[in-house]
Amino acid sequence: MDDKELKKKYKADYYRRNKDRIREQQRIYREQNHDSITIQKKKDYLQNKEIYKHRTRQYQLSNKDKCQDYNKMYWQKEKDKMIDIVYKETILIKNREKLKRYRQKHGDKIKQYKLLNSAKSNLYKSKRRCKQNQHSLPINNKIITTIYETSRRISNCLQISFHVDHIIPISKGGIHHENNLQILPAIINLRKSAKII
Repeated sequence: MDDKELKKKYKADYYRRNKDRIREQQRIYREQNHDSITIQKKKDYLQNKEIYKHRTRQYQLSNKDKCQDYNKMYWQKEKDKMIDIVYKETILIKNREKLKRYRQKHGDKIKQYKLLNSAKSNLYKSKRRCKQNQHSLPINNKIITTIYETSRRISNCLQISFHVDHIIPISKGGIHHENNLQILPAIINLRKSAKII
């Protein structure tokens, strides 16, 4: 047996005999030098970024179940922190950017869908406006959709454009509710604008 192997064996024996004491010393050292350790780790990571990424990927691939369990546990533990206002804001910003890119790429498809499903589109827009104005009365979507579809059918039959109008405009505090909707010819609705008649 050569010197290297003897040293290795001696170290292993020493660690086995003094395991608890060594761990306690390491814990105390980490607590006392937390900042410097963190800085050193960051430096090391930046210098060897690709190696760390490769190792992480290899570990994740070979321990899929373990990683999934850890992620679930972490999510349950950090749920409140992760659903923080700042976190929500970052997600909103990302989603807005995604939506912008999607709209630029598929603008024609969106226009076509809105034309074919004008009732749904109008219902969505009105609901969104009311959400922004903080109105939350229980509404019956079926009735509202029927009103919009009726307006479209009347327009097709009479060959005159009809609109679904809010009796009390949303801008004046009206709500998007079936009791606050009426079907008007487009000319009258555009003249009425945001006035209460």
